[in-house]
Amino acid sequence: MDLKKLGIALLALGPAVSFAQDAGSDAVAEYETLLRDIRGLEAYNALLQRQIQTQQQDLVDLQGAITQVPDLERQLPPLLINMVDGLDEFVELDLPFLQQERADRIANLKLLIENPDVSDSQKLRRVLEAWSIEVEYGSTFMTEQGQVSIDGAERAVDFVIMGRAGLLFQTADEDAITGAWDHENTQWIILGSEHRNPVRQAIRMARNQIAPDLLLLPVSPARP
Repeated sequence: MDLKKLGIALLALGPAVSFAQDAGSDAVAEYETLLRDIRGLEAYNALLQRQIQTQQQDLVDLQGAITQVPDLERQLPPLLINMVDGLDEFVELDLPFLQQERADRIANLKLLIENPDVSDSQKLRRVLEAWSIEVEYGSTFMTEQGQVSIDGAERAVDFVIMGRAGLLFQTADEDAITGAWDHENTQWIILGSEHRNPVRQAIRMARNQIAPDLLLLPVSPARP
């Protein structure tokens, strides 16, 4: 065989071989890209499947809750009545502060739960708001004006409300008679003169007339 001719033939085939190699490389690259796309789609499909399963479970839970709605609707009215009655009893046994405001709130609630034009959800919201207000009173430090019967006579006084730790009063006149609510015996008692200045300061603090300070004040023991 003529090597020169063979060499020429190989040179002539060179571009075709190079083209075939290039074409093969492109095919491999496309195949690898396709595999990556397939793996990405598989991962995405798996994620969608999990989301669909979660939504299906949520739908089952929702359907179960819907079937319980009639029972809840029947149970809610007596629950509201019990909650209002419980609130009424709680206020009755609590320290006697803001009595008119609290009594009016309960009276309005009793009218509300008997009103057929108000939805049960609105009634529940109002009852929960009332209970929330009573809870907040536990951390209240404030004053109000009112009257206390002292020696058979009604006297104008300034009350200082210290949450549910104590309820004190002091007459607004020069006598500055000072007293406290005895929660155990449910009555007002007169305090000694040593409490006069601390209670006066507490009243001024509650009115933001002076800066907060440490005071020694009598507290009401819990009612048995």
